[in-house]
Amino acid sequence: MLPILFANFRLDANERRLEQGGAPVELGARAFDLLCVLVQSAGRMVTKTELMDRVWPDVIVEEANLHVQMTALRKAIGREAIATVPGRGYQFVLPLQGGRALPAPSSTGADSAVPAFAALTPLLGRDDDLARVAQALAHPTQGGFVTITGAGGSGKTLLARHVAARSGLVDGRAPVWVDLLEVNRPDAVVPAVALAAQVPGPPRQALKLAQALRDARLLLVLDNAEHVLQAVADLTAVLRREAPGVRLLVTSQAPLHGAGETVHALRGLSVPPAPCSAAEALRHAAVALFVAQARQADRRFRLEDAQVEDVAAICASLGGSALGVQLAAALLGQMPLAAVRSRLARAHTGPEEAAVDPAANVLRSALSWSHDLLGPAAQRVFRRLAIAQGPLPLALVQGLAADSEEPDAIDAVTTALADLVDRSLVQCAPAPDAAPEDAPRYRLLEAPRALALEQLAAAGERALVLARLARALAPLGDQWHAALWRGERPPPDEPALRAAMPGPADIAAAFEAALQAPGLASATVLARMCCLVHTIAKRHPVAERLRWAQAASERADEAGLSAALQGRLLLTATTLVRHSDWGAKLAMLQRSVAAWHNAGDLAGELRALASLAETHAFAGRLAEAEAVLQRVRELDDPASPPGRQRLRWYAEGLVAGSAGDLPRAITAWREHLRLARQYGESELELVRALHSLAHDELLSGEAAAALPRLQQAVEMARRQADREALHAYLLPSLVAARLALGDLPGARAAAAEGWPQARGLDADAWWADHLALLAWQEGRPRTAARLLGLADAAYTRQNDTRQALETRVVSAVEAALRAALGEALHTALRAEGRAQDAAPAVFAAALALADGPALLTSAAPQ
Repeated sequence: MLPILFANFRLDANERRLEQGGAPVELGARAFDLLCVLVQSAGRMVTKTELMDRVWPDVIVEEANLHVQMTALRKAIGREAIATVPGRGYQFVLPLQGGRALPAPSSTGADSAVPAFAALTPLLGRDDDLARVAQALAHPTQGGFVTITGAGGSGKTLLARHVAARSGLVDGRAPVWVDLLEVNRPDAVVPAVALAAQVPGPPRQALKLAQALRDARLLLVLDNAEHVLQAVADLTAVLRREAPGVRLLVTSQAPLHGAGETVHALRGLSVPPAPCSAAEALRHAAVALFVAQARQADRRFRLEDAQVEDVAAICASLGGSALGVQLAAALLGQMPLAAVRSRLARAHTGPEEAAVDPAANVLRSALSWSHDLLGPAAQRVFRRLAIAQGPLPLALVQGLAADSEEPDAIDAVTTALADLVDRSLVQCAPAPDAAPEDAPRYRLLEAPRALALEQLAAAGERALVLARLARALAPLGDQWHAALWRGERPPPDEPALRAAMPGPADIAAAFEAALQAPGLASATVLARMCCLVHTIAKRHPVAERLRWAQAASERADEAGLSAALQGRLLLTATTLVRHSDWGAKLAMLQRSVAAWHNAGDLAGELRALASLAETHAFAGRLAEAEAVLQRVRELDDPASPPGRQRLRWYAEGLVAGSAGDLPRAITAWREHLRLARQYGESELELVRALHSLAHDELLSGEAAAALPRLQQAVEMARRQADREALHAYLLPSLVAARLALGDLPGARAAAAEGWPQARGLDADAWWADHLALLAWQEGRPRTAARLLGLADAAYTRQNDTRQALETRVVSAVEAALRAALGEALHTALRAEGRAQDAAPAVFAAALALADGPALLTSAAPQ
């Protein structure tokens, strides 16, 4: 086998020789074998168990041996060559420069194609629970709504995950999972569910969400609902009434007491009666779980008959709590079995708690005891990780827990985190879909986090840790700014950037902390990380976004803050302001332009100017928009990356379209589309680019050119599950194109797909005029008149006005209706369409084959 080269090393497995720069490197036999296994699996995480099985085949060794050999290996080849994945294993991360990967040693039975954490944790002793919950969800008349209840640590989440996995796809759609631990306010529940279900907006009212999901068929899992119980109860009630195709699975420490709810109380894992044999004891789930966890702590552990009494007593004292059993078993690496039993037998936190729930009392004691046995470094990581409401990537855990950026301090956090995972105090969660499969995330479950929060408060470190989290997010903000805001790198980097970020609640908490902390250092961190808030803004109420925008605008005046960071902070602030608040938006953009200009940053100045031109155009200030656009042209460099050039052409298209200069707008949109494709823009953005061009082609009478663009955009939106784009403006435009080409069946088909979703998206204003034209052309004039009235009311409700395409459609339909119906009847029918109480009937009749009655509410005029 050819030698393997990495860095300045040469590894020859046949000769069992490692050289650095031509000189031999002294390495022990086990450390050499360890290196061979890791290099053979380069780019893949190798579990600790797999390493021990392959390096020490047929020999039972302590895990400490692995740590010793790993230390020796890292000392020889450099610590940066091998990454630790805490709680999982190790990964060789240096690129291989020559030769081929080593063959896998024959001693292993591991399947390297499957990551160690890809599969769900086995569900021990819960087969009956799994079957009952699945049956209740699927019941044809009384099912569809199940709440799994149980104490913290009982295994509710794991059972729900198995139920979701068992349910598979429904109408091609995977179960929607919402982790409510990351939701810290009742009013954030609906937006969190909407975003998880890919409902655009997102709506903040349960009714709007339910209407958007009215025709959906899916399984919605709401995990850890106990701290927002009433909000979840209210949402499930509305979903049950308005979206019958949505099945609901909730986990909570208490039931919701909702109509039609099936409550499945999760009891402790089964514990054997004593006395019994080891074989009999292992048939009980609590003992099986204890033994499996104990073997991770001590690979030599085997359950013998003589140990059954101690293990059964431990499991019984914990009430069969899955988390408690895991915590107790993890202690076997530090003390004998009998000592664990004895300590738990003495456990108590107070007579009142013990009287209410002795098992919970012992679980709490087991948590405290496990914490007390930790070293100072692990205790520090444990309490600081409590600041996170959701799972964090390793880099962010290191950032908030390490006391310095020195390699030794980072390594200490990594080692401590691995210890916490081994003790079942920290959960190592699978990475999100966009992340590499060797990059799990780390979080505290509810019971350990409650203890950790107490420890964090006692240490007085909450503000410190939040500040560190914000500081750790600053480099990610720099990358996001460069990749997506400045257009320097193609957006395919976006999934990797998102995978490196924490959950929305933790981004918001870090941003809020940096916003409130005084001083130049915090203002600098704020300005660097602020663009990340743009990714989560829709989850927050308008009032909160406006408060953030105002505070960020004020912090931009911090003495000593660089002009470039001022520009970034102000540009983010403009994205948090409502589109209709032109005054505030224009003022912030003008300050941002000045800041970028003072910084000498042409790319930043161009982006801010392009946004300023667009805002002037939206506000109807066309002269100002043209003046600003001229400055954009002067800064635009044809040699700059296409991602940057496209900013100019988007502004060109918007300003020209607003001015009614359609030939110039179409030219601009075509160039924008070309650059977006060259840039590697995501389909979500290409959808908008295609629609902008097709919209102005329709206005120019080029329906034949617009139609294929709209069809392509519709298919992209379907692939991306971009329901807002699809139902709010792509399908209405497709209806307009079909009508312009005289294709009434095609127009009706597009309308049948999108119109039922329009009310849930509050998009009926953009639909109704086109449907009025369809109704007129199909010979349904009374329906057409009412639809014009429905559109009138919708535009008034939204404080919006018709755009050029809709204005043209209305003019044509109005003229035809007046001639066919007479002025009086047309006016009366249109007034009916505007009436709020008639809206449901008008909406329902929009695509009826027959025309509606003469009048719904009164006799026809004479």
